[in-house]
Amino acid sequence: MKRLFISGIILSSCLEAQEKLENQSKEAQGETNAKTIVSQVVNGTKVNGFAFARHFSNFNDLGGNSQQYRLKLDVTTGELNGYSVTGGILFSQGSSTPTNTSSTHGAVQGSRGTAYNGNFSDRFGISNFYASKNIKTEIMSFNAKLGKMNIVSPFSDKNLDLSTGFEASLKHNNINYFFHYADSWMSDTLGYVFRRSNLKTSSGSSIGTNQDAAAIGIGNDLFILGISGKNLYNMDFNIYAANALNFINLLFFADTTYNMKTDFGNFTFKAQVSTANINHTPNLLLGGNRGSNITSDFHNTLKDQAMFRGIYNLLISYKYDKFGLKVGYLGSFGDGYGVSLTSKGGIDVGGKMWYSNFTATYEGFGVLSSGSKKNTDIQVAYFATEYGFKYPIKISLDIAYITGNNNFYLTTSSKPIDVKLLEITPSIKYNFTKQLEVSAQSAFYIGDLDLVKTRLELKYTF
Repeated sequence: MKRLFISGIILSSCLEAQEKLENQSKEAQGETNAKTIVSQVVNGTKVNGFAFARHFSNFNDLGGNSQQYRLKLDVTTGELNGYSVTGGILFSQGSSTPTNTSSTHGAVQGSRGTAYNGNFSDRFGISNFYASKNIKTEIMSFNAKLGKMNIVSPFSDKNLDLSTGFEASLKHNNINYFFHYADSWMSDTLGYVFRRSNLKTSSGSSIGTNQDAAAIGIGNDLFILGISGKNLYNMDFNIYAANALNFINLLFFADTTYNMKTDFGNFTFKAQVSTANINHTPNLLLGGNRGSNITSDFHNTLKDQAMFRGIYNLLISYKYDKFGLKVGYLGSFGDGYGVSLTSKGGIDVGGKMWYSNFTATYEGFGVLSSGSKKNTDIQVAYFATEYGFKYPIKISLDIAYITGNNNFYLTTSSKPIDVKLLEITPSIKYNFTKQLEVSAQSAFYIGDLDLVKTRLELKYTF
């Protein structure tokens, strides 16, 4: 009996010891799993974005100088079971469009650096914050995003245009399918247009400050569908369509590229077409950062604008070793040429500055910019060449001739005119490293505008 009692005590002790070891093993395994999860999230973190400093100068007709600084930084966590989170900041100070009254005297903006102030282009805020899910198999890959994100399409500026909503893309073989939905959104070009418009809150008070104008969003639900393909019998293609309910019936963009390799260089033939159809009874829904509705005369004036606009673009590119050449022609059809949410987007036109650096508002192909008016049209013939040396230096020359009933604004305060302009822009770029580069370019304008615009830039890409 005594032996049995002792054996029971020993067995009980052994069981307790075994249970303790199992618990310790589970705790250790749990700690290991936690460390593995943290390791996956942290070690897989990616940083994307850029930072630049620019100096602009105008000579002759417009005069003036300006400086511009911008930082865009997005951080994406490592994936955990296919899930990840992306967050980012956007800092912007200064303007890229100097006038004859602007100078760089106050560009430092105080001894302690910049602050959010009364200048429309000075911003500091969250650019991206969204969660994403990736699914990959042997034959396909799928990605979904939910939150605040940049609008990446041929209609938009992928670095500045923002939306809150949902995005999904599916890649199968060499074909990519794309969908984007936005509940609230804004393009940078449209933001500048609204700033220059007579906007009022729902209570009737004017939006008189740049802080209020900078916070405006569009509430017309935005839908974008796209399909693209690469390396299909030496051809690439993109087809995109967008709708903003009760505002823009249809934005359409399509291009096709044929690549031909030879012993004496590579040739590329590209054709593009883009159109816009504005709602005949438009209702533009605008809102401010205080939750207030914003009204404007767009409800009436949009009825008087071009209902259907279109552009086409044909170009040929040639590349041999470090030498490149591009020649093309862009024309318009319909009763206008404003076909995009941004000034250029996916339109592969020549020249360097004529489509985005005069007023930051009206030039280029914006849907509410110069080409939005009835009976406007544009023609652009362009030529560009570049050469890269053994050292990390590249020189280039762009020439573009712009004509037509283009309703061009030379300054934000000026009345639009139909201009004939020849832009000649030599430029040079030097790479200190793969990420860090310095560049300089000077655009000489001949014709209805006597002007020289220069830009110096120091840029780092993360």
